[in-house]
Order: sequence, then C-alpha cells, then structure tokens
Amino acid sequence: MPCARGPTNPSASTRSRLWGDSSGYCGRPDCLAKLIVQDPVGEDAHFAEAAHIVAASGSGPRANLDMSDEARRDWANLLLLCANCHALVDKSPEAYPIDMLLEWKRSRIEKTERALGVSAVASREEAWSAIHALRVQNRMIHADLGPDNDYAMNPEAEQAAHWRRAMLETLIPNHRSMLRIIDVNRGLLTESEVSIVEQYRSHVSDLEARHLHGRRGLTSRRYPSGMDRVFE
Repeated sequence: MPCARGPTNPSASTRSRLWGDSSGYCGRPDCLAKLIVQDPVGEDAHFAEAAHIVAASGSGPRANLDMSDEARRDWANLLLLCANCHALVDKSPEAYPIDMLLEWKRSRIEKTERALGVSAVASREEAWSAIHALRVQNRMIHADLGPDNDYAMNPEAEQAAHWRRAMLETLIPNHRSMLRIIDVNRGLLTESEVSIVEQYRSHVSDLEARHLHGRRGLTSRRYPSGMDRVFE
C-alpha cells in the first residue's frame, strides 16, 4: 500500500483499518476497481494506495501548512484508492477537494455497514445472528483450504494459492465485519466475552500483518475458541 515516506506514513494498524473500510475496492464511487486481482500467472497483484486527503506535506495537493504530521498520517485523513485514482485526485486537486474525498470515505463506510447490517441491535440473539453466517463461512473455507490440509508442506501447491486469495478476499474482510458488528453492540457483551473479543482482535491484526503487509515469519496468535460462543 504505497504512500508518502517518513513521518506521514500510516501505521500498520491504520493500514489495516483502511482495508476494512474499503471492502477490497477503490474508494472512488465511480471507479470501484478491485484492489487485489489475480495476474495471468496466478499471483495476487496489489493496486491499493493510501491517499492523503489533506496533503502529506505542506506543498502537496490540498495542503494545509497548519496540520501536524500526526494528523496527516491519521486514519481520518486517509482514503484507500487504486493507483490510477490516487494519481488522478492528486494531479487535479481543484476537481477533487477535501470535502469530496471525505464524503467518499464516509459514504463507503456507511454503505458497507448498511449492506452488512452493521447496526446496534436489541438483544444478544440478534447480535449472534448478525455474525453467525460470517463465522460459518470462514470456518468452511478454513476446513477446505486452510494450512492444516495435506498441502501444508508444499507452499507452491495450487491449494496454497487458493488459500492466500481466500484470506485476502473473504476471510480477513469477514473478520473485520465481525469486529465492526461486535464493536457496535459492545454493550451486549459479558465481561468474559470482552476479553475473548480482544484476543480475537489480536488474532485478526496478526493475520493482516502477515497476509496484507507481508510480515513473513510472524507467528499469528491463534483464533480464540471462545469466539464461537460470543453472544450465544
């Protein structure tokens, strides 16, 4: 996810949050290009770029000299775009002002949450139903394609490529959707479930660090089995 180097470069957690916001598609409403696609030889090609809404420097597009580096690199000032749209909005800042880019960001998050039914609910049963289908889908993909299968000793196996693609396109987005639903309905969690959810959040963060940000060799914290009973 290329962006400006130095003090305005977003942190790993901010990049993860941007991926969750994007649902895997460019943030420009009339583009919506997929940010990860398969190239002709079967490898995953990555086109996502973290675009600064207010410029990363005092001389860039939509610059604000009074803005601190910390604010420039903050999630609130970043939008995930494909490489083409990132170049377009930065080369034509008058046509793509700050208010427009903020509206793109707000609208994408709102539409994603509405499509996924991410809203506060009245009961634990409703909260359980909201995340159950996502949990089931992830579990089935893991059973079919996960590294516990026979291909585990052969990272070049076709199943390994399918697993990597499923992780990027389905598993991680599903995990992020579940966390959104849980966070909106946090008041319905029991005290013990709060601890389980934070363990789960760490597990998801490790998956993103490994599969989205290329931190190879990282040992991911395991999925907490108690997550299967949250809101039950």
